[in-house]
Amino acid sequence: MTDLIYHSVKASNDLSSGIGFTEFNTIDFNLVANGRKMMTNSIRICGQVEVQSQGAALTAAEDVKIDHKIGAHGFFESFQCEISNGPKAQVLENLASYPRFVSMADAVSRAEIDVCEASLLGELRGATDANGFTNIQKIGTLSANATVVHDQNPSFAIKPMLCFNRMVSGSDNYSFNANGSIRISCNLARAAHALFGQSCQDGTATYTLKNIRLTYVSIPDDGKQGKIMMDSYAFIKSNMISTQANVQARVPARAVSACSITAVSQANENSLTNNSYALESLPQLDELNFSFQDTLTNYITYTIDDLQDALTRGVKSFPGGNAHNNSCNPNQQAAQRGYILGTDFDGQVIDLSGQKFGVSIKSLFNNMNNDPRLLFLYFHNQMML
Repeated sequence: MTDLIYHSVKASNDLSSGIGFTEFNTIDFNLVANGRKMMTNSIRICGQVEVQSQGAALTAAEDVKIDHKIGAHGFFESFQCEISNGPKAQVLENLASYPRFVSMADAVSRAEIDVCEASLLGELRGATDANGFTNIQKIGTLSANATVVHDQNPSFAIKPMLCFNRMVSGSDNYSFNANGSIRISCNLARAAHALFGQSCQDGTATYTLKNIRLTYVSIPDDGKQGKIMMDSYAFIKSNMISTQANVQARVPARAVSACSITAVSQANENSLTNNSYALESLPQLDELNFSFQDTLTNYITYTIDDLQDALTRGVKSFPGGNAHNNSCNPNQQAAQRGYILGTDFDGQVIDLSGQKFGVSIKSLFNNMNNDPRLLFLYFHNQMML
């Protein structure tokens, strides 16, 4: 297609002259192309990452790594997407705890060996823990005297799981003329969450994202704007400090098809040496209960008291979940990588914004008060422009 244009957008707040962005920073991108349509699912975020420990480049002897299942996605804690047409702006989504969502999406849709793909390697992902270490090391180049100098930061190009990259099949391309400009803001993750390992104990491990840009593809606007259906999620965080946790919340989403849940021990979320994004097991799960009103305002209760059923439903609850090809197996769960609970709503799409959604979790683990868990609830939502 000769009418394709490949756009590269620099961060609008990149005033640092090459210094880059680090933990807690916000990166803003403004997308506008008058007379053009952005092609569905074409957004990428590219750049280089520099990781240091004790103020210097990593060495092969230092145990500092990223989560190999999510790669460079782990540097982005949250995203916000909004569109503006004149003075009017509309926030489409706020994606909190984004790296964990990516980890869940990976676990329910790929077996361990499926990570060996070029597109995923470009996101700094890999099949083993070792990739989490090697993928952030400096890259060697050949110097003038034929010696190898490790002086190049590794590059990455991720396909962020934004609504604009999760357009449902059959959706039209996004018309800038009809809908206005797009603003995408990224909040960067705490270094102690994005990086972990034994050498992180002193708290000096840091990362910097450099030469950051957003790319997308456009075609000429045909003057028509068809329907655009997009997947997104709403997020709620809670805790479990006893053998029973009860979550009652209004979910800011009007077209929810499922709920997925993961957990991590409170100690590990704040640990410098352990993976904060791990999909840890809930010890001695006894019962899981969901309660809400369906599309006919009938009060619905799902009670799940079989662990395997709960985990199977967890895979099924996630868009793209594959019951026959995933890494939510006993081996991965034992390694605290593939434990996902949840339920879909039997094909219904429910407005949860005007009601309280309830989740009750019971455990037989009697030391929960001394070893509490954090609960991450993701509500899969559909939007239409």
